[in-house]
Amino acid sequence: MAITENFAGIFIPIVLLSLYYLFKDEKKKFYIAFIIGYAGLIFSHYIIAMYFSIFVFIILLIYIDKLFKEKRVLRLILGTLAVIIIVLPSIVIFLEHYNLDYLVYKDNYVTNLALVEGNILELKEYIIPEESYDWTIPYYIYGSVILLCVFSIVVLIRKHRREDILNVLLIAFCIFMMSFKGIWKLLPEMFYNIQFPWRMELILAVFIAILAPKFMERFNSKILFGVSILICIIPSVFLINKLDKRIYHRDNTVIELERGTGNLSEYYPNEYLNNKSYYSRKAGIDIIEGTGEAVIIKNEGKELEFLIKNSKNMKIELPKIYYKGYKLTKYENKDKSKEIKSEFELERGEKGLIEVKLEEGTYKLKYTGTFSYNLTRIIRGIAVITSIIACIILNIKKVKKVDKKSTP
Repeated sequence: MAITENFAGIFIPIVLLSLYYLFKDEKKKFYIAFIIGYAGLIFSHYIIAMYFSIFVFIILLIYIDKLFKEKRVLRLILGTLAVIIIVLPSIVIFLEHYNLDYLVYKDNYVTNLALVEGNILELKEYIIPEESYDWTIPYYIYGSVILLCVFSIVVLIRKHRREDILNVLLIAFCIFMMSFKGIWKLLPEMFYNIQFPWRMELILAVFIAILAPKFMERFNSKILFGVSILICIIPSVFLINKLDKRIYHRDNTVIELERGTGNLSEYYPNEYLNNKSYYSRKAGIDIIEGTGEAVIIKNEGKELEFLIKNSKNMKIELPKIYYKGYKLTKYENKDKSKEIKSEFELERGEKGLIEVKLEEGTYKLKYTGTFSYNLTRIIRGIAVITSIIACIILNIKKVKKVDKKSTP
């Protein structure tokens, strides 16, 4: 489970809250909650955002009779466009690298039907996860919370409220998708991107959490409320104890590159598969053609400075993976106070790293992003600033109108 994937649990309820505001015609609250919730969810984890969108679509379909009233569809479209503008730079990066042979796009590498079916949850694992935490922390739901949810369903079943029935159906749908292997064979391959069906347990937990406390509508008791909260919190102690016993290489003094980079290795070029040992020891600049000397001055994150001496038809391989958006410039003088604006043609080498032909001089390689990526970032910035200014102006006008009405 990726660290940022945890944050999806924060933003899913915010998106659901935005739908409540949508049907209550609270426009400002809807836009704020929908944009923050969905943008945050997408930045947390694309795949969970994609799957949760299926649930959002089901909810909107159930309430379709209300959706086409009071300009709600228009608000939903405008909110969606705002979210797209915010995440547009990430979409551009995805599209620009889609056909450039990186592992994350490689057929049957990151995910496949066998992987998905191999991570189906047994019913007991919803409450008691596997003891092995060698590479991940699986989701699971406290049994106490599930019991409260069942109690709520029993208490509320006679009321036949649409939102409660919908919640129960969505819970059942989540369990069906996570625990019945046969369904995945019937789905298009794009759905295999979830990798692990138990990822949907995060969505399931939100729907259970919404339903679990609803039985208290029937019993107006602060004591019952406090006891219910304690029942939900106490199991966290046992979770912390389990995490402390993880065996994820904590006693190892040497960690392989693939383990050290974790799931980031999915974004390596395809050439990585046949050159893993080469990547592990790659630290300097290698001469591919010609003769000369190459010395690294600084190598920090997205930036690399290096010196080329005695170059004769020299082509070098830099210790940087080839991605679109890198730019190489040459310093005009030795104190590096001025750069020559001319850029050099960067090539993708046979091992997926950056290769380039250079003469003597001091150079700087820096990831600045492609033109399209930077353009969408500017568009996003303008849109966000414009929206903030518009909100301020509208609020000022509203205050003035209230003052005029209150003036005798």
